[in-house]
Amino acid sequence: MLGTGYDTRAYGSLKRDGLRTFEVDQEATQRLKRTGLERAGIDASHVTFVSVDFSRDDAFERLAQAGFDPGRKTLFLWEGVTLYLEREYVVRTLQGVRDNAPAGSTLVMDVYAQRFVDFANRPRNRKALELTGEQVSFGLPFETDARKELERLATGAGLRLGETRFLGAHDPRGPYAAVAELSI
Repeated sequence: MLGTGYDTRAYGSLKRDGLRTFEVDQEATQRLKRTGLERAGIDASHVTFVSVDFSRDDAFERLAQAGFDPGRKTLFLWEGVTLYLEREYVVRTLQGVRDNAPAGSTLVMDVYAQRFVDFANRPRNRKALELTGEQVSFGLPFETDARKELERLATGAGLRLGETRFLGAHDPRGPYAAVAELSI
């Protein structure tokens, strides 16, 4: 789970015998999450926490150091992260998935439209981002052919675009986001 944040699926619906789970996120976020899990009495012994800042660190180098096996078929979940990164870090992470997992592995990710990013960066909307210390940067131009833009991103990183759901697909300005399956 790349950029896991406070997602708790690894402690419920994704917790299974024989399934190895790695939660990858910033150290400060993981520290707060682990404290919360401990206070709630939730067992996290089946999860390996890997501290990564996608704009500075090589996530897959850190994963390897934590015991991730690049030879095992893997499902990567990457949600709610790409809009906070610059394009180069999104592409680097996609290439890392390609280079560190065998054929048959899958990445499920969300990607936001550039218009969504532009809206969030309007002066009157910046206050919410300032409160969290975050900034949004990456979006794709979904106005004309959103699928083509996603295919361009995927193939540019050496991945294949699979099943995709567009959120707001009937808006005349195009969808505001997509959830896409990319495979190796």
